[in-house]
Amino acid sequence: MSENNNDKFWETNDDFWSKPVASDDWLKSDTNSYEKKGEDITNKNEDVDLWEEPVNPYLNRDTHFNTYETKQVQQPVNATILNGQVLEKPKKKIHIHTIICLSFITIAILSIVGAFAKYSLAKKTAIHTVNQVSYTETEVDNTFSYDSNNEISLAGEAVSYVSEENFTGFPKNMKLIGIYIEVNSTEYIYGANILQEIYLGYVLDDKPYYQKMPRQDVIYPYASSKGFQREEILGSYGLGNGIDDEGYLFFFVPSQIQEVTLYMPKTVKENYIDVIETVYYVSFPITEGEKEANK
Repeated sequence: MSENNNDKFWETNDDFWSKPVASDDWLKSDTNSYEKKGEDITNKNEDVDLWEEPVNPYLNRDTHFNTYETKQVQQPVNATILNGQVLEKPKKKIHIHTIICLSFITIAILSIVGAFAKYSLAKKTAIHTVNQVSYTETEVDNTFSYDSNNEISLAGEAVSYVSEENFTGFPKNMKLIGIYIEVNSTEYIYGANILQEIYLGYVLDDKPYYQKMPRQDVIYPYASSKGFQREEILGSYGLGNGIDDEGYLFFFVPSQIQEVTLYMPKTVKENYIDVIETVYYVSFPITEGEKEANK
């Protein structure tokens, strides 16, 4: 049934489709209105240059922008700009620990320089003192006063105790001699001299030779075979000045030597160094013998 009525709308006699969409009066009124508006626009903008640059509205306001001028502000070295204001940076403060450290470093450097200068001066003085040393050699008897508080007593001979003939491994063409000595000291005196740096001299083939005392550990293996105790072997560390000492001074000498001289230096303090003032000496013949029971 609906299919039979599909075309009835188009078969109507209504003149809707033949009527115009807009009437002539409406079109005329709209055109007049447009023309009037165009005239107004033309009249209002007839003196305006369309290519003129727009005016910045902010320059017409009563603010600090309307008097804005470009100025070159001299900025301090230690400063920064915040919101148009120049703020000077605070000066750096030196920490107290830095000052203390720098002070100690300065003192240390000055101390080192001063110590080096003092050492250099002392060295020059010592060298000058040594180069100017002059001493005397004094021959003494077997008993003499080494100092006001030291009395020295020596045996009248040097005794040969060991040679290569009676000891295997002994130094070739040498012999071991010993000189008995007693040191009686009445008191200790601060800074007083002690008997030390003792040395021996002899002449071989018309040439003088000198030698220091050997160490105790070198002497002991040979001397102990002849009955000597370790405490009887004296060293060159120093004798006297408040201490009584007695024992033997041992030396190695060539087997053909028949006489030796014992030298005993005495020193004084000059420019903080020990300087030889006098050398006491005693000469002894060398004899063959054995250790005595009472010595």
